[in-house]
Amino acid sequence: MDRAYLDIETAFDGRITVVGIYRPDRGTVQLVGRDATPKAIMAFLDGASCLLTYNGHRFDLPRIKDELGLDLRALFPCRDLMFDCWRLGLKGGFKKVEERLGVARETRGVDGIMAMRLWEKYVDLDDTEALALLLAYNREDCENMPRVLERLEMLGLPASTGDPDHGGGQEPGGQEPGGQEPGGEQPGEGKARHEEERRRKRR
Repeated sequence: MDRAYLDIETAFDGRITVVGIYRPDRGTVQLVGRDATPKAIMAFLDGASCLLTYNGHRFDLPRIKDELGLDLRALFPCRDLMFDCWRLGLKGGFKKVEERLGVARETRGVDGIMAMRLWEKYVDLDDTEALALLLAYNREDCENMPRVLERLEMLGLPASTGDPDHGGGQEPGGQEPGGQEPGGEQPGEGKARHEEERRRKRR
C-alpha cells in the first residue's frame, strides 16, 4: 500500500506555515509558507493510496480545507492514527504516544506552541536556525507516524482497524470526530488559549 503521512504546522493566527508529507518510497517534502499550495500538495500525493495523520480529522485536514480550499478527505482514503491509539488505551498527544511506544525523537522538547514561536522568530528576525528546527520537528512528526503504526500493530491493532474510509471514519464508540479527547483537553486547545492571550495583550 502506497501510504502518505501528513502533518502541518501553524502560526499563532492559525495560518498554515508548513505542510510536511512523508512517503516511504519518495522521502519527505516540506512546503513552507506560500509554497504550501493545493497544486504542490497534490503533486506529491499523486498516486498515494491512503493518507494518514495524527489528529488530522480534527486539525490538519480541516485547516487545509479551510485555508487552501483543498478537501483531502474527499480525495483520498484517510486514516487518523489518534483513533487507533485510543482503541489501545493510548491517550494524549503524539509525543506522549511516541514515548509510551518507545519511538525516539531528536527534537524532544519541541511542542506545538514552541513550533509557533520558531516560525515567529523566522518571520520577525529572519532566524534561519529557528526555521531549521521547526522543519526538523515537522519532519519527525511525519516520519515517526509509520513507526507508531508499526508498534500499534505489534500491540495487536488489527490491520483493518481504522483503515481508510474515504472521508468517513468514526472515533471509538461510534462518535463522529470532534469530541473531546479522553483523559485530556481537546487537541489544539493549548494553541487557541495562547493565541487568545496574545490578542488580549495587544489590546
